[in-house]
Amino acid sequence: MIFTQIYSPKPLLSTKQQTIDLDKVDEAKWLSHVNKRCFDGEWCVLPLRGLAKYKISSPILQAFNFEESANSEEYDNFPILGSLPGIYQFLTSFPCSILSARLMKLNPGSMILPHTDNGLVLTNGQARLHYCLKTDPDVEFVVGGKRLKMSEGELWYINAAAEHAVYHRGHMPRIHLVFDCIVNDWLMAQLQPTTEYENR
Repeated sequence: MIFTQIYSPKPLLSTKQQTIDLDKVDEAKWLSHVNKRCFDGEWCVLPLRGLAKYKISSPILQAFNFEESANSEEYDNFPILGSLPGIYQFLTSFPCSILSARLMKLNPGSMILPHTDNGLVLTNGQARLHYCLKTDPDVEFVVGGKRLKMSEGELWYINAAAEHAVYHRGHMPRIHLVFDCIVNDWLMAQLQPTTEYENR
């Protein structure tokens, strides 16, 4: 399975709450992604949750420590998440144990080059989800050779182990809430191959 939309039993963020939360993010808090070989242009990250031992570390270390653990008890929310009540409520009420979470912003004219994120596969008991907070109609997201068009307010499972890339030919920043979680029965029930290739 390459991708499929997730329909959460909990209310998703309202457009108003999304705007309120994003307006609270100081432009200076966004961190440029360190893997310069993986993108061209401006691709930024804001870490919201990660390994607990980095909770009071610098945001750069929080975002780019590259350590992993499959034990959700080793993760904790970072202080900045408390200032974003809508996103905080969404993550803490989500029906899966969440490992890490971050906001990802791709500015107009930028591209994320084709790459894979090994390890984030269902067979390892983990899944990566994308919640689209802000986008542009001229953003092209390609996963496993298939185009995925995500609209604002939608939640999608992405097989991050498949080659994926993003091409931003629009005029507005694309911002996603990206989080990795532990696969459970509820999530597996959502990942049925009904419309994974019938995307708009």
